[in-house]
Amino acid sequence: MPLVARHEIELGSEVLNEHLFRELVAAYLSGASEISIQRRGGLPEAAPAVVQMFLARVGTGTVLEETAGRIVIRDLDAFDDREFSSMVRALGEAVLERLRVAGSDPSAPIPEGQWEADDDLIDHWAWAVHRKVVLHWQAGAIQGQTGEGQVDPIGWLEASRALERIGDHAAAMGVHAARWKATQPPESERALLASFHRQACDYVANSLVL
Repeated sequence: MPLVARHEIELGSEVLNEHLFRELVAAYLSGASEISIQRRGGLPEAAPAVVQMFLARVGTGTVLEETAGRIVIRDLDAFDDREFSSMVRALGEAVLERLRVAGSDPSAPIPEGQWEADDDLIDHWAWAVHRKVVLHWQAGAIQGQTGEGQVDPIGWLEASRALERIGDHAAAMGVHAARWKATQPPESERALLASFHRQACDYVANSLVL
């Protein structure tokens, strides 16, 4: 796939860490092969840490240059040649694991940081799928069949977004499960919910052939 032009992020005098992180993600999703961050008068003190957090979340990229006023990131293409089916399957596995944990015994403590780690993994694969769809679009391949099971890349993007929503639902369910159990609901309600949850997990697993 052809490389795209450098994506430049020009920061203003006041910028929040969250804003810089979102700018980096947007640049990655755009298919950028190189990201340059700069600000007159010097970058914010937290900028290098935000960059490292971004690189950890996307799982690819290296810092080519780092000075007081500029940071350049390259090598963001680690997953660009991976098949859509492989990436969506990895995303589905992460979502399914999250769904299963969310429906486990709510009285059992969930290890600290597990929800955050699961979130990172889900974002990692969802962003990789989005980026590859954009690269296909830029290459003019979006209008034709890709040869990968004759499936339009937009279909893979829609699948990844649906899986993201399931992951978000699992997070909400996991957070509120313990509170719901504390209300001591009737056993019939608990059994009905558990049955529905098992069916949902089975449906996701069967859809992904897991």
